[in-house]
Amino acid sequence: MQQQNLKDFLATLTKNELTEIRQYWQFGGISQLNKAELIDALAERIKAQLKDWLQYQLPRNIKFLEKVIEAQTKNERVDVSFRDVLPEALYNFYYRGILDLIDDEEETSVRIPADIAEQIEEIVNQSEFKKQIKENKEIITFVSGLLVYYGALGGREIYDFYEKYYDIKEDIDYLDLRNLIDET
Repeated sequence: MQQQNLKDFLATLTKNELTEIRQYWQFGGISQLNKAELIDALAERIKAQLKDWLQYQLPRNIKFLEKVIEAQTKNERVDVSFRDVLPEALYNFYYRGILDLIDDEEETSVRIPADIAEQIEEIVNQSEFKKQIKENKEIITFVSGLLVYYGALGGREIYDFYEKYYDIKEDIDYLDLRNLIDET
């Protein structure tokens, strides 16, 4: 059976589910569209924003996506367990329209639309992307240490600690740090 593309996948969802995806991405200016127009707009915007969004993921989430892409070439759907990916990341991918999820008493399985899988493969094989993902892991480890030591910290406080104590290889601005923390 041929893998479905993003538009085909989005077409299987209700208008409410499409609206949730739009809201999760925070796409503005498309809330009044009918279902067919919303599908087209979401597919276009998800593909355009995919690389920017993926750059805030941790290595384990990228490895999960790569595993699904590799396995789904042999099967239509890929069975997953929560040892493969944390539930928060799994649902984050689902609510972003990146993967189709079945999660019920009988099975937990996923598939990534074929055109998105191709785009993800292209992105994750870029050397700059690999470097960014490695740095994400280091930064989140640093932030986790801060939170364990100090307890609750605001975004600005975390950024101030980052600027003061983290061995900065490349400058990261406050919004990039917030996006990384929010995504992980």
